[in-house]
Amino acid sequence: MPFLRAGLVAISAIYLLRSLALAPAVLGIAPFDSSFWIWSSSIVLLYGFSYAVGTRLAWPALSARGS
Repeated sequence: MPFLRAGLVAISAIYLLRSLALAPAVLGIAPFDSSFWIWSSSIVLLYGFSYAVGTRLAWPALSARGS
């Protein structure tokens, strides 16, 4: 499938970038003081980490062409 590797990297990056909202909420320097921001950012961090690790582990198989 064309762009599979790029797509998985992009999905990982989007999830990890979204999870950055967790840092200001935890440090108390942003108006993200509701538990929604903390929980949703934590969950998205887990998703992003899972996608990144899975992409890294599958990288050699994803680069195989043909056959």
